[in-house]
This record gives sequence, structure tokens and C-alpha cells, in this order.
Amino acid sequence: MKRYIFPLLIVVSLSGCDKYLDKDPDLRTDISTAEKMSELLTSAYSNANYFNMAESRTDNVTSNPEITTYVNTNTTGYFWNDLDDESQDAPNYFWNNTYKAIAAANHVLREIENAANPRQFNAQKGEALLCRAYGHFMLAQFFAKFYDPETDNSSPGIPYVTEPETTVNKKYERHTVDYVYQMIEKDLLEGLPLINDDSYKKPKFHFNSKAANAFASRFYLYKKEYDKVILHANRVLPETQAESQLRDLKGIYYGLGSTAYGYQYVSATENANLLLTETTSWYARQLSQQHYSMTGTLRADIYDKGITPRPNAYKTWIGSTYIHYVRKFNEIWITNSVNSTTGVGWAIAPLFTAEEVLFNRAEAYAYNQNAEQALKDINTFVKARVLDANYGAPYIINEDLIKSYYYGKNQAETITANELRDGIVKTCLQFRRMEFTSEGMRWFDILRHKLPVTHQTREGNTIKLKEDDAKKVIQLPALAISSGLDANPR
Repeated sequence: MKRYIFPLLIVVSLSGCDKYLDKDPDLRTDISTAEKMSELLTSAYSNANYFNMAESRTDNVTSNPEITTYVNTNTTGYFWNDLDDESQDAPNYFWNNTYKAIAAANHVLREIENAANPRQFNAQKGEALLCRAYGHFMLAQFFAKFYDPETDNSSPGIPYVTEPETTVNKKYERHTVDYVYQMIEKDLLEGLPLINDDSYKKPKFHFNSKAANAFASRFYLYKKEYDKVILHANRVLPETQAESQLRDLKGIYYGLGSTAYGYQYVSATENANLLLTETTSWYARQLSQQHYSMTGTLRADIYDKGITPRPNAYKTWIGSTYIHYVRKFNEIWITNSVNSTTGVGWAIAPLFTAEEVLFNRAEAYAYNQNAEQALKDINTFVKARVLDANYGAPYIINEDLIKSYYYGKNQAETITANELRDGIVKTCLQFRRMEFTSEGMRWFDILRHKLPVTHQTREGNTIKLKEDDAKKVIQLPALAISSGLDANPR
């Protein structure tokens, strides 16, 4: 395969790690202890936030004619256009910073490989492998075609980097999507059994065992290997514990104001949060200000329609008078110096949650033709979200409701097993859309289920993203292309 010169902009002096570790520069060359390796691994989690660039591409936003604030990442994403911009929240920023995180993981792995007794660093090795797998996995979702087990996945993927950066002009290649997924799986399966929760001071900010298995459940859902989805989901959510792991939107959250809601949503004490990370991002403020956003009409379409009725436990706020959103994030403002009036916005991002794992398992059960277990998981979620005071009894989704809502059939009529399966999957997708607004997860569902997206322009015109549209794959950074990597087709 042809090889390319590909400067990742991350030659490992590891200077990018200093702001996280606030430690001696010696960490850049001497990380021979488990403690120092663990400290460096805090930089193996990308500080780039993908929420805005993903969410703007979905049907969760529309043109909001009353809002005149335009944000590049939001606007170009809405039109599925290319954006060569290095600013926070932009695709290039995600590319560069995710490869920086991968470089930190590779630096630790090389140190362990050269250690006299590598086994004493098993916990650090497991975390580094999970970080490397996850970083490449997320890059592949945005910058390569989505994995499809029904094809050979021979289209260009991304460079899968497994060695520390030691030269500026090192050669890389765009492996196939299939190769990238093979490497992700290799790192994932090697790293999983090495994860040791006791090695973490703040487990929710590291690949703890639940977060690692949550990642595995997502990975295998995308690969359509449903038995493995269920296996890893069960390690996160044993059936008897699933309900207690979900966010208590009907209780704790329901009485919170907007700021407190945002802090609780990304709290390390929240059972539902499996993996959190700190990101440099303006999204917490832009979410309530940018033109392409959730209007009141769109909010009603997402939250008040579908197979579950109103009222439900989702609270939305109104920003800039006309923008509806769930207050999931608060901006953390860090000044550039003690007396500076300039600085950087940060936001805590939930990367894996119990709700996602529950949906992954329900969908896997459905595709395995186990409707009973799929509906059990769905109703665990419904119980936690539907306010049933108006119904006199808990609201239940069953086969009769699936028949009626999706197929217009009464109780005496029958549907096929595949129709029941499809109805359950559609229900999962509706709930995922409701649960993860503003988090970009809808984009991944659109890609893997090949869902159409229609956007309205501010002039009232309609634009559509076709099933096979090349713009579903984000363009590589211009610098990577000019350095030799093939651009994505347009």
C-alpha cells in the first residue's frame, strides 16, 4: 500500500501534557514509575469536544430565524460543508488533539514495553490500550466511512498510530476501514482484562471497568455483533441494577435549576456517568446562542411525540429567547494568567453513560429476536422517564402498542417477528434521540442506520443528506492532505 508523509503535529515532546499534569518537565522523559505513567495517561483522553460538530449535522437542529449569531462549526456542520479551522470544537481541532492523546498513550506503552518487569504496569497498559482504541474509534466515525459488516470495508480509513512520535515527517498511511476496526478490536480486547479500578484516584475520568465495557458494547453494536454487545452490556448493567444506574430525571433532576442541572448532569457522583472528560470547548455557551439550533416546534417533535406520550421528565430551557435546549453543560472559564481578561472555555463531557448501554443492549436483543428482553430494557427506561401520574399506572410498551403505533394494527391482528424487531429498534432510536440531544450521538445513529436528514435554510429552502452522500464523511485537515494523505471524496 502506498505510504504517505503525515506530520500529526504531535511530535512527542509531550509539552501538551504539561497543562493537565502541572508536573515537572521530567515527566516528558522519565515516566518509569506507575504513578508517573498514570499521570501522563490523563493526557491520553482527547481534550477536544465533538458535540457541536456532530449535533449540527443531525435532525436535532434547524434554522432558527430569530437568532443572528453564527458559529462556524455549527453553520458548516448544518450544511455538511468542509471547515478548515483550527479553533475549539472544529473538526481539525478534534483530529489534532485526538492524535495528541493517542501519542500520550503510545509513549506510555513504549515505556512499559521497555521496562524490566512490564507486568507491574498492567493497569497502566490496559488504560493506555483502551485510550488508543477509543481515540482511533472516534476519529474513524468522523473522518472515514462508517463500518458496514455487509461490505468489505475497503474504503480509506485513518492512520492507526501505534508508536510514539519521534520525527516530524514520519510516514503514515490511510489504512482501510476494515484494518482500523481490526486494530481497535485488538487493543480493546487486550486492554480490557488489564483494567484495574483500584489504580485510579478519580475513576470516572479514566477507563474504569464499566466504561471499558460500555465502549465495547458500542463498538460491537456498530459491528452488529449482538451477542458481544449483550455480554459487555451485562457487565455494566446487571438486570437487577439497571434502573438504579439511570439518571433520576423524575426525582433529583426535576427540582433543579438550570445551573445545578448542568453540574449534576456531568457529576462524577452521578451513577449514570461511566466516563467523563474535560474538554476545551465553547459549546456550553454556544448551545444557547447559535443560529442552527432546536426551536420550540422541533423540541415538541423530539420530546412530545412518538410512542411515549407527554408528560415526560425532560426539562428544557430557552436561551436567547427562541432556542430550546437541555442544560447539560456549564462552561468552566480558565483565564490565561492571574489578571488576564482572556481565557479558554472548558466543559465536562460524558463520553459513556448507563443509558447508552441500556439502549445498546435493548437493540442487540431486538436484532437477536429476543423481543421479551428488549422490551424489558425499554420499559426500564420508560419507567425512569415517563411521568405516569396522569395514567393511573406505569406506562408500558408491549407488542400490542408496537403493532398499533408503527403498523396500525389492533390486538387481534398479528405482525411478523421482523416487524416486531423493527418496531423495537425504532423505539430505541426515538429514545436515544430524546436522551442524547446536544451530545452528538444522533449523528452516529444516522450513520449506522442510514437515516435521511433534511434541513431547512434560513431562506426557506430544503437541503437533504442522501444515504450515500460523500459529505457524511468529514474532510481531513488541509495540512494532512497537503502532507500526502488522500482527501475524502467530494
